[in-house]
Amino acid sequence: MKVALAATVALILSACATSGPPASQASDDLRAANAAYDAALISADRQALEEILTDDFRFVTDYGAIVDKWTQIDDLTSGRFDILTAASDELSIERHGDAALIVGRFRASVRYGDEQTDIVERYTTLWVWRDGRWRLRHEHSSLQPRP
Repeated sequence: MKVALAATVALILSACATSGPPASQASDDLRAANAAYDAALISADRQALEEILTDDFRFVTDYGAIVDKWTQIDDLTSGRFDILTAASDELSIERHGDAALIVGRFRASVRYGDEQTDIVERYTTLWVWRDGRWRLRHEHSSLQPRP
């Protein structure tokens, strides 16, 4: 009886365990996934963006619009603007099972037509462990006012 009970408890616990990377590796993996997203933004890499963003991705923009995966990818790869440089810093990462929250700062140089400008945003992203890797499910950004 005790063996059957122990086996049942072990089976339940293994089913409830997260399937993501070990906690000791998750932070490094999330930083790498976030950096890959920044790189895909700079290169306007449609294929990389399709792999990074989940199909149910939503982005709440600086101006309050809600954008889905395909609209976001189209906007980033259309050529209407270019992200010349971009980097995230001041990252705070919290893992919650197969999900993780990243809060950070995004600095970029962007060109719209002939005009180039620098921007700084604060953002929150929700990453989920799917298909054996971290994928971006939700993003919300707030443009910081210029000093």
